[in-house]
Amino acid sequence: MPRMRVDPKLLEALADAAPDALLVVDSKGRIQFANQATLLMFRYPATALIGKPIETLIPARFHPRHRVDRSRYARDPRNRPMGLNLELVGRRGDDSEFPVEVSLSPLGVSGERLVVAAVRDVTELKRSRELLRRSQRQVALAQLAEHAVSTIGVESFCKDMLQVLAELLKLSHAGVCERGHEGKHLRFVAVHGWDDGQALAGIGRVLPSARLQRLLTGDTQQVLLMPGKNARRDPASYLTGAIISLRGPSKVHGLLSLFRRSDEPLSPDEIMFAQSATHLAAAVFERLHHQSLLLQASKMEALGQLTGGVAHDFNNLLTVISGNLQILEDVLFDQPDAQALVASAARAARRGADLTSKLLAFSRKRQLTAQAVDCAHLLGGMRDLLQRTLGEGIELRYRIDPDLQHALADPGQLESAVLNLALNARDAMPRGGALTLSAHQRASSRLARNGADTVVVEVSDSGEGMSREVIARALEPFFTTKAAGKGTGLGLSMVYGFVRHWGGDVRIYSEPGLGTTVRLLLPAAPVQGAPTVLQSQGQKLRGREHLLVVEDDPEVASIAKAQLRSLGYQVTESASINGAIEALTVHRDIRLVFTDVVLLGGETGFQLADRLRVEQPELPVLFCSGYAEAALEDHFSAGAERPRILAKPYAREDLGAAIRALLDRKPGRAGDARP
Repeated sequence: MPRMRVDPKLLEALADAAPDALLVVDSKGRIQFANQATLLMFRYPATALIGKPIETLIPARFHPRHRVDRSRYARDPRNRPMGLNLELVGRRGDDSEFPVEVSLSPLGVSGERLVVAAVRDVTELKRSRELLRRSQRQVALAQLAEHAVSTIGVESFCKDMLQVLAELLKLSHAGVCERGHEGKHLRFVAVHGWDDGQALAGIGRVLPSARLQRLLTGDTQQVLLMPGKNARRDPASYLTGAIISLRGPSKVHGLLSLFRRSDEPLSPDEIMFAQSATHLAAAVFERLHHQSLLLQASKMEALGQLTGGVAHDFNNLLTVISGNLQILEDVLFDQPDAQALVASAARAARRGADLTSKLLAFSRKRQLTAQAVDCAHLLGGMRDLLQRTLGEGIELRYRIDPDLQHALADPGQLESAVLNLALNARDAMPRGGALTLSAHQRASSRLARNGADTVVVEVSDSGEGMSREVIARALEPFFTTKAAGKGTGLGLSMVYGFVRHWGGDVRIYSEPGLGTTVRLLLPAAPVQGAPTVLQSQGQKLRGREHLLVVEDDPEVASIAKAQLRSLGYQVTESASINGAIEALTVHRDIRLVFTDVVLLGGETGFQLADRLRVEQPELPVLFCSGYAEAALEDHFSAGAERPRILAKPYAREDLGAAIRALLDRKPGRAGDARP
């Protein structure tokens, strides 16, 4: 069928009527034809493009890549339609840029090979797509936020988060890694497109170790990865994306790594979306971290309460044992061999009492009251406890100034602080070493009170030491470099709180590999006269008065009666408040009440003293207890003077001295008649 001859002007008019830009390019890449839409779209005057290289319409940064693509197409020319989701950019005559889609078709005319390119401005389409993607990201963030609130594990949340990020950001690889012990190790909790080993190696290829460390310490928030020089020649050798730190209020928990095989970096909107997801992940890590700390603190609280209860019961047993041993010593006064055995058993009972008092000291809750503390005596008394705590692999050295002035502190909490520092030192010396406990005094105008010096207590170890970054955060609550489950991060912060409450300060000196010294600076107590010491010898312990013993434990009551009778006293026993009141009604000659603090049925010796303060205000009351004084806080009467309590197990001499001190003092109210 013969072909119809078409007027060239008609063909040109048809091309100009097309809404898309139409260009004809020869084999050398020069423009041979451009329709009216091309001139309008690219903002060039008529005929200005004829004979120009096609790269005139492409941003300069894409010229090398375009020449490679043009040569490849010349070797294999075929139709390439629009809508292939290729990110193409056009350049106008005023150097402005805009997104385009391009279709290509080969054309042969009179033996010459040409290419017809149809170009479409997709600015509005791309804007609509971006709005849609932004909406999808917002919906995804809302769903992730809901998951972050309800999740009970970081692994499940991070796995779902990576799936969302990979889908919406077109990622080829992604991973969430958790910062390990002291920030030295990375553990991947979720990965996409990798296994754990490949993920760590992939990060190592694109990020130098120094920059990685800055991310883990929080000095850098994120690192963006851009296409490298070999991007086009070896697409498998590079990745673009970002590595963002999972930074929470307490610490950097880990890293989020996002990669895709593309020469286009993440857009600002994509980075913002990734950062928002990172904040959610960090919040999950932070919440679960604090939940674990709270659980650990609850365990410690429960352990403290259990320890206090066990120590109380053990003190009752030791009271019976030591009391019977003292009486037995009197019975066997003419049998040296038997007395030696009794003395050995008594020493063991005293060691048990000392251990129990330590348990009570470290399990109690109390208000911090600064008082004059003999640090030399207190630290010296901790030697056996510290040696048992440190173990055989650590040498304990003491350097205590024998003329050390007393310090203003709380004795129980100062013991707790020193023990805590010793435990930290032990953990810093896993292969053994030396711990030095020293105390001296020096002049200090900042901490001086009434011209007093500063008492310095130091705990030094030869362990691993700390970096400057760790020292800077060592006193923060919940900050710890120990592995999960090995520490709460509360020890040093509590020590700091104690010392600051007393008007002192804490200093830390350390170098990695050279050990650590923690220095407690305590204000020295004003020099006062020596305290009165109760005499525990001779007839001052004995008496003939009638005493009432109020004790709910029959064995403890029995040994108390036996000890008092051995000192010459007449004794009546009761196990309750009502029984005590009845006994006082029957025996009008009772001159003192010796009562346990905690009685059966929720009764207390303090309640008994309150009744006596009304009914018999002249009758003195002596308290005893197997609990630490701080554990009895709830039993103290509001506004009343706090009594001194005879601690179980007590020696007969201490009991006798306390009773005589009360009986020999001037008469007063029952509430005041306390040692």
